[in-house]
Amino acid sequence: MSGSVPFDQAATLQRLGNDRALYADLVKFFLEDSKDLFSRLQTQMNAEDADGVGRASHALRGICANFGASEAVDLCWTIERRVGVGDWREVRTAAGQLDAGLKRLRQALEKSIA
Repeated sequence: MSGSVPFDQAATLQRLGNDRALYADLVKFFLEDSKDLFSRLQTQMNAEDADGVGRASHALRGICANFGASEAVDLCWTIERRVGVGDWREVRTAAGQLDAGLKRLRQALEKSIA
């Protein structure tokens, strides 16, 4: 998946009425909050706090969905489902993939407003 486009800029802009200023604000919000939310997810994962992991993953899924970032959304959903059944090995695997996916997404979003 590393070669795929990490988000759908055209669909995002369309949902925002092609308001580029609003789009730039949404990107900036994502760039700020995604790092904090992923850090929270990691902290909760290390503590094996299922509720905390679920909340952080759910919040990340929401902000990724704003951009049609299907890879990141799918990984967040995997984390939410697997933590719900106590599958910490799969949660950690998906979190590692999500970390890499979020880095690619952040880079692509930064470029989109440069």
